[in-house]
Amino acid sequence: MSCSKKPHMAADSAWPMTPKPLPDEALGSWLGRAAARYRIGVDELIAASGLEVDIGEQASTWLAAVPRGEGAIRRLCHISRLAQVDVQRMLTHKRLYSDVFPCCYRCLTLNPWEIESPYWPLRWMTGEASLCDHPEIEVENATLGMLSRARNMRRLVKELEHKRRSRMADKSRRKGQFGVASRVR
Repeated sequence: MSCSKKPHMAADSAWPMTPKPLPDEALGSWLGRAAARYRIGVDELIAASGLEVDIGEQASTWLAAVPRGEGAIRRLCHISRLAQVDVQRMLTHKRLYSDVFPCCYRCLTLNPWEIESPYWPLRWMTGEASLCDHPEIEVENATLGMLSRARNMRRLVKELEHKRRSRMADKSRRKGQFGVASRVR
């Protein structure tokens, strides 16, 4: 007898749990949070739900997800039980072609609306506004490789956290090397 951790989603039924879209949240971020809730990747969530959403080859651009037409938007509304206006609000309305998606790590992880749900604001996807008011040291870049490996929001934050810690450790080692060399004189 085998036991699968993946949820069974009938083609016409609504998702058992749907996270509420956060203010200014990008569709890919919301799909990433929904997938994380089921402990699966965005690509698996889309396939299991019969959604027509472009997430790139090997799910490399799920963060910039774009529904393929009005039918896909209606289907997404049906299975998520969201109003069409809520889904439309999360759309960039264009396919974003980028190798890097910049973010403010502090803003990503300190969500004021739901502390346990990091999210990616739509303004970061469209480039319509600056990231935030935090120092530039907080800026991280999610690469296509990171998105492919992570496959949902929870794992993406862990990838960014690992990258951040490695960079800080390298910086600390370099600072320590220079500090020791200057005392020897």
